[in-house]
Amino acid sequence: MAATAMLRRLFLALGLLAVAACGDDDPATGPQGGSGVAALEVTPAAATLHALGDSMRLTATARDADGDSIPGAQVTWSSTDTTVAKVNPNGWVFAAGNGTAGIIASSGRAADTAAVTVEQLAATIMVTPATLTLAEGDTARLTAVVADSNGVAIEGAAVTWTSADETAATVDAEGLVTAVRAGTETSVIASMGSAADTAAVSVLDQIAFSSFRDGTWQIYVMNADGSGQKRLSNHPGGGSSPRWSPDGARVAYEGSFGVLYDILVVNADGSGLVNLTNNPANDFDPVWSPDGSRIAYVSDRDGFNRYEIYVINADGSAQTRLTDDPVGRRASPGRPTGAGSRSGPTATGTTRST
Repeated sequence: MAATAMLRRLFLALGLLAVAACGDDDPATGPQGGSGVAALEVTPAAATLHALGDSMRLTATARDADGDSIPGAQVTWSSTDTTVAKVNPNGWVFAAGNGTAGIIASSGRAADTAAVTVEQLAATIMVTPATLTLAEGDTARLTAVVADSNGVAIEGAAVTWTSADETAATVDAEGLVTAVRAGTETSVIASMGSAADTAAVSVLDQIAFSSFRDGTWQIYVMNADGSGQKRLSNHPGGGSSPRWSPDGARVAYEGSFGVLYDILVVNADGSGLVNLTNNPANDFDPVWSPDGSRIAYVSDRDGFNRYEIYVINADGSAQTRLTDDPVGRRASPGRPTGAGSRSGPTATGTTRST
């Protein structure tokens, strides 16, 4: 209120200077002219418009020296800053730009002013693009156009960016989205005041598979759209039967450094290769436990063509035989876990998402 009163006094002083500069011959064309006007009162004394193009009407009451109103007194309207607010001869004020302007009413030597502030408020936000599909680790920038209730863009509007699920994708203060985990989806929200809009972000699932393309069976990963193909293994004896861990961070598979096969685990980016079983026999068909803490597999370490099911901790400790089948029939530990919701497991590959 104090700031508004100060602005009003400043604008009134400017108005009085303008009126005084006109001299005694300032024309007044209304029925009463301006010669009998001792004072003017503009109402409202202060107002705020929240969209460019919005308008409101000010009124000016003229009074004589006794304080009585003078109906029909001629009033001249002007603005101290027409880039902020314009006024027509009837006292209608139109918002033109953000800021504060004084709207001056004058009649003869009398004048009064109203402080009009134009402050655009966000009514709508449009985020583009409306959808994003990224591979894990990729980035893309979103933009947000903020507009007032008349659809006029608010220049320099600072929106707040948030991700509904930062384990899927993150977003920084400038709208840069980073895909975090394959096979996930989230929404990225731009907000300002009560206005908001969202973009749907999908992170491509990844598929682990074995291929003979390089002359031996090796483990590869690729995005669900076929892009980003990458070889994970490089074993002379090859690798096959890849299975994603439930958290999508690692791949277990059977691999050979010579003739016999072991159970190996590698990170999704190809780093951190670990030989879990390292046994002078064949270990194959790895299957993760639902919590990712253990891996079940088949082994012939108990005799030629005798296949038993074993389980081992994911760190390679506590190998334990679960079956005892001297007949030698080959068994499978069960349905592979870590096969994503977008597609089920196959003999040669699984999706990464859970």
